[in-house]
Amino acid sequence: MKKVLLIVLTLGIGFWGCAEDTNLTGPEKTDVQKSFLKVDEDNFTTSMEKKTVNSIEIDGEKGGIFKFKLKNGKLKAKGHLRFKKGSFKGVKPISVKLVDGLLAFEFSPSIELINPAALLTAEIKGVKLDKNVAKGDYEFVFIDGAEFIAVPYKKIIIDKKHGRLKVVKAELSSFTRYGWTR
Repeated sequence: MKKVLLIVLTLGIGFWGCAEDTNLTGPEKTDVQKSFLKVDEDNFTTSMEKKTVNSIEIDGEKGGIFKFKLKNGKLKAKGHLRFKKGSFKGVKPISVKLVDGLLAFEFSPSIELINPAALLTAEIKGVKLDKNVAKGDYEFVFIDGAEFIAVPYKKIIIDKKHGRLKVVKAELSSFTRYGWTR
């Protein structure tokens, strides 16, 4: 009888531990979802007259540097994107703009793969940052479908006093939306 009880108990614990909503070895899932940091409404505009888009043609076989300066309302951004030789095939018109209401850049055209990765150094000024959030809580990410995926970078600079976010040598392996989350 003890053997039967031991087998039933072992199987019961095994089935309970293997249930999809049970996690015996790791942290529980949380409902917290990341999103791009948002901009105060008084800092940006949806008017096309006050927004800028920068573009340039880059030969992916030769590589090159795309320098940009953007403005949207009170937000100002500047940076450069360095393409190494052989990053992609052919000549492509590369453009960048600030995404309305978000602390994010949108690069185009849709290039499926940039290999080796392009290196982005960029900053946005005119940002109202929450003084209660630790600097280490900010991440630089890109959107893949509905997921935010961390981008490898050399460093992030958060200047709450002057309202400035900067990423140094972020590795962009495709063109999509890139920005800051916390």
